[in-house]
Amino acid sequence: MARYSLEAALGGILGGRQKPKRKTDSDYGRFRRLAKKHGFVYEIAPDGYIDIGKPGEKMISFPHYHWGESISRLEAVIRGESPNE
Repeated sequence: MARYSLEAALGGILGGRQKPKRKTDSDYGRFRRLAKKHGFVYEIAPDGYIDIGKPGEKMISFPHYHWGESISRLEAVIRGESPNE
């Protein structure tokens, strides 16, 4: 004879369903991995800019429109170029 628990029986009724996972932007994941690989820390400012730099050094700011463009700007910073050009 099978045994059932109250939680299993009422789980779907009482909110036991899991929320679907949010889809993440693959470019955001790539940006995070690239920044981490090169030792950068970053902060997304409320004004729509990303401040990025190495810990203890001066931060560089550039506008953030979408993650694909921010990857290009981060790659410019890594090469030692200005991200705003």
